[in-house]
Amino acid sequence: MRLPLIHSNNNFALPDSAAYVQRGQTYLRAARYEKAIEDFTTALDMNPENANALLNRADAYKAMGNKMHEARDLQKFLSIKMEVNDEQVVLAKKRLEELIAELGNVQLRFDTENQEEQK
Repeated sequence: MRLPLIHSNNNFALPDSAAYVQRGQTYLRAARYEKAIEDFTTALDMNPENANALLNRADAYKAMGNKMHEARDLQKFLSIKMEVNDEQVVLAKKRLEELIAELGNVQLRFDTENQEEQK
């Protein structure tokens, strides 16, 4: 699936990170998780603060059963998106808490506690 060139003021440019997120979401819905992860990663390479790319990549990792990568992306997402009452944030926190309980990973717990202290 090719990304369209972005048309602006009669100039064409390469796709931006949002275009990669959009295509990644299409791959995610089609259960093409590895391709989705590639696109979300490309979007993050272009814009490391792209919270949507992180959350979507966490979803792809979850679908693949890669809990550690899912948890790391959720941590990064929560460090970027800090609106307390935002539904995505509430759900991401719940998912991360469940992963921590399941994985029992000391480093993962430490990283999460540090994020909470920084807020």
